[in-house]
Amino acid sequence: MNGNSSSTENENERNARRVDSQQRTADSRATENECQRNARRVDSKKRTAARRAAGNESQRNARHVHSQQRTVARRATENENQRNAHRVDSQQSMAYPRATENENQRNTRRVDSQQRTAAFRATENESQSFAQRVYSQQRKAGQRATKNEWQRNARRVDCQKRTAAQRARENENQWNARRVDSQK
Repeated sequence: MNGNSSSTENENERNARRVDSQQRTADSRATENECQRNARRVDSKKRTAARRAAGNESQRNARHVHSQQRTVARRATENENQRNAHRVDSQQSMAYPRATENENQRNTRRVDSQQRTAAFRATENESQSFAQRVYSQQRKAGQRATKNEWQRNARRVDCQKRTAAQRARENENQWNARRVDSQK
């Protein structure tokens, strides 16, 4: 019985050691698996963090580049606006003397035209005044000639009347003288 008991005890011890060894192996494997899982989880987190960091960096770089592009575009627009403003100022500064020169030329032409018109009207008025003066003088001369003609005619008629009266008296005197002579 003692031999069987010893053998059983030995078997039990071997079994217990085997079970312990299996448990330790299992624990070791479980720990190793846990470590691997933890390592993989940490690696995944690191990769995720790195990817996010890279994404954030890309976004920051993109925003920076976009900001620089906006700045460049704004400066280009400002430069274009300044060039346009300078060009407009230059055109206006050139346009003002030209406009003034054109206005002066128009004013000169208008004054010349007014002077020519005034000279033409003065000549016209002078011609009309001269014509009226000549016509007035002609009327006056005609009136005077008519008056003189009337006066000459009146004087001639008076002279003829006086001559006729004188001849009549002379004839009367002659008849009277002949009658007296006849009566003697």
